[in-house]
Amino acid sequence: MSFTKTIEFANYTLNFGTDKVLLDAFESIVLPSFSDEKYIRKFKDTEYFFTETRLISLDTIDAQFEGPLPFPTIAICGRIIKKTTLKRDQIFRDGVIIQDHQTLESHPSSIFILILNDHRLMLCKEVAGAPTLEEFENTSKHCLAKRYNSFVDYEILKNKRTRKKKPHVKRIYKKDIYEKLGVPKLRVTPLTDPRTLNNFVELFSVVNRLSIELLPTNSENISLDDFWRKIEREKEDLNSNKAQLVYTNRTEDGLNSSAVVEKTTSATQMANSKVVISGKDENGATLSGNNESFTLKTPKPDLDSDLEKASREAYISFNELKEEGDIIVPNRPDRANIISKITSIINRWL
Repeated sequence: MSFTKTIEFANYTLNFGTDKVLLDAFESIVLPSFSDEKYIRKFKDTEYFFTETRLISLDTIDAQFEGPLPFPTIAICGRIIKKTTLKRDQIFRDGVIIQDHQTLESHPSSIFILILNDHRLMLCKEVAGAPTLEEFENTSKHCLAKRYNSFVDYEILKNKRTRKKKPHVKRIYKKDIYEKLGVPKLRVTPLTDPRTLNNFVELFSVVNRLSIELLPTNSENISLDDFWRKIEREKEDLNSNKAQLVYTNRTEDGLNSSAVVEKTTSATQMANSKVVISGKDENGATLSGNNESFTLKTPKPDLDSDLEKASREAYISFNELKEEGDIIVPNRPDRANIISKITSIINRWL
C-alpha cells in the first residue's frame, strides 16, 4: 500500500499546576522545549527530537480583502524526528536462508503545527513510519520536563548570584518556584471524526461498555449541552481534575449503538475527554478502541515540503473543517488576556 500524507488534528492541553496554562510559561518553558535541540527523548534504540522549530503567523490575507484585519493566528511549527536503526539478520535468496547482518539508520519525520491562540495541534507524517501523535505527546512531555528542570535550576542560580551582591535579597528555594509555577502536565487528545466514529462502532456486533472521562482543559468554555455542562459543574464543585462516566450492559443486547455514537460525539467534539468503547465483533472476539480509533484526519498528498508553506496549507484544511463543523473551537472566557499575551509574543518574536 502506497503512503499518503495525512493531517491529524488534536488538542494540546498543557497545565502548570492548577492555575496556569501554555501561554503563562510560553517564553520560559514552552518555546525552549521545542526550539532547544539539546532535549532528546530516548526510548530503547530510538531517539526523538524536535528540529527547525519556529514561530510563524498562519494567516494569509487576500489582496482584495476589505475591512479590519483579523487578529493574527500564531503557531509553533517544526519537525519531530524519529532517529532509529533498521536491522536485519538474514535474507531468503534462491530458496536458501542466508545469514546477512546489516544495519541502516532511518530518520522519518512529521511536521507539527501548534496553534497558540486555541491550542489546536496538527501533525502530518512526511513518510511511512514517521512519529505519531502519541510519540509527539511523549516527546513533548519529556522536553517540557527537561526544560522545566533547567528553568528551576537557573532561577536558583540567579538568586544565589543576586544575593552575593545584595545580601538583603530573600533566598529562593525550589519549592517556592514549584508553588509559583507548577510542574507541566501535558495531554494530547485527538479530535474525533463523527463519520469515522460511526464506522468504528459498526465493527461491533455488541457494545458492552462505554467509558467517558472528562479531563482538565486549557481554561476553555468547553460544555456544549446541558448534560455535559452539568457534569462539568459537578466536577468543579468537587474540586476534581477529572470526572468519569461508565455505561455497561453485559447482556447479548449490549448498549444502544446509536446512543453510544451520539453520547461519544457530544463528549469528544471539544477534545477534552478520553473515551474507551469495548464489546465484541461479529465473530465473538473482544473488540476495543479509544479516541485514536476515530481520529479526525484529512488526506494531504501534495503538502509542501517547505515548513512554513506546509503549515499554512494545513491551516487552510483546519479552517475548512471548522467551517464544515468537524472542528469546533472553544469559547474562551479569558479572550482579552489571551489576545494580550499573543500580542506580546508577536511584538517579541515576529
